[in-house]
Amino acid sequence: MKKLLFTLSVIAIVAAFSVNAFAIIGADDNVPAQRIFVPFFGFSDDNTIATLITITNVANTGGSHEPGSLKVHYTVYDNKSVHVYDDMIYFSRYDVEGIDCGDINWWGPFASSFNLDPVYGLRYGYVIFDIVTNDVNFFQVLDPVGVAADLNDDLIAGYPFPTYPMNWLIGDALLISVTEGYAAELACHEIEATNLGD
Repeated sequence: MKKLLFTLSVIAIVAAFSVNAFAIIGADDNVPAQRIFVPFFGFSDDNTIATLITITNVANTGGSHEPGSLKVHYTVYDNKSVHVYDDMIYFSRYDVEGIDCGDINWWGPFASSFNLDPVYGLRYGYVIFDIVTNDVNFFQVLDPVGVAADLNDDLIAGYPFPTYPMNWLIGDALLISVTEGYAAELACHEIEATNLGD
């Protein structure tokens, strides 16, 4: 009898720890999500300090810049939450997209929109990545809703979220100093979607 109880308890423990991974609210977990929030990036005008952000599509879904591709909209804000820039990224299956926030050519005319910190000589901001169902450019269409807003607020504002959860993105960010030879990992928050109405 003792052997049977021991065997059943081992099976119960193994079964309890073999479930799928889910995000824990408030934890810095690295699970796929529909929204990625990078609360800080910084760069210098001479590109000696930069932030590298990578976004990964972990799903077997995506394609080219055509119907069926995984569409990700990103919105960039300065350190005073002023909308600076937004654009679309198109992912293929298991694709990784890298963004060098220190590349002034990448920012183009928007680089000067970030306030320059006179003490550190850096420009700061934050960025939000969202899976969307169709191309959108808030610079021309809408004023985006704030950071990690409630799904219903985003839908009311016209944000084209999918009608079912598509938790397929993982984000990473590094702050790199070329002159001092260091890199520091920055926080990327994966915000999972649930079914509408949950």
